[in-house]
Amino acid sequence: MIRFFFFLLLSSYLTISAQSRFEGTVTFSITKGKEVMTRTVWVKNDSIRVEEFIGNNQKNKSIYLIDGKSKVGFILSPERKLYMKTVPYETTEDIEVSDAIVLEKDSLFGYEVEQWQLSAIDLKRTINFAFSPNDFFFYRDLLYALPDRTFLERVFLQLPLAENVLPLLAEYTDINDQRIYQMKVVEIDVSIPSSKLFRIPKGFTQF
Repeated sequence: MIRFFFFLLLSSYLTISAQSRFEGTVTFSITKGKEVMTRTVWVKNDSIRVEEFIGNNQKNKSIYLIDGKSKVGFILSPERKLYMKTVPYETTEDIEVSDAIVLEKDSLFGYEVEQWQLSAIDLKRTINFAFSPNDFFFYRDLLYALPDRTFLERVFLQLPLAENVLPLLAEYTDINDQRIYQMKVVEIDVSIPSSKLFRIPKGFTQF
């Protein structure tokens, strides 16, 4: 359970802006061991599209369409022209983490970020986040709708600031300081995507 001081520290870092919400495309590179996955996310208003593939094999990709407002998602199968409603990942178990240590500020993709370090106490893991203080509301909504979540994604959703920020970098290391997992943003495009990307294509049937 996150300590009360940690809650106050993180809550004071960011306030939610009502003026704008991110629209555009964000591409992530996710590394676990030797495996590298690319995740591309398109965002327009409350609509979210996610495509994921491992290595260079873009023919075998996972495609999700998510309504951020209702937290309802669908997974598409272009080969079979099928779509299926996703079953969101659910857990009542929190990961116990330490108070955050605030590291130096940095700049990524033109956004000023603050770097945070905390520990998963029972798991003996050190966690590093670089948060952008901008209105990336889509990321939390995306995680709520996906059928699975990584360890870092579960920790992120426990944080008080999770509502409107995006981790431009997230990673954790083991007790020997060996990196186990890293997720980093590699590209941000603020061009507004076409509405067609967020619709189930004609001819698809529900599985």
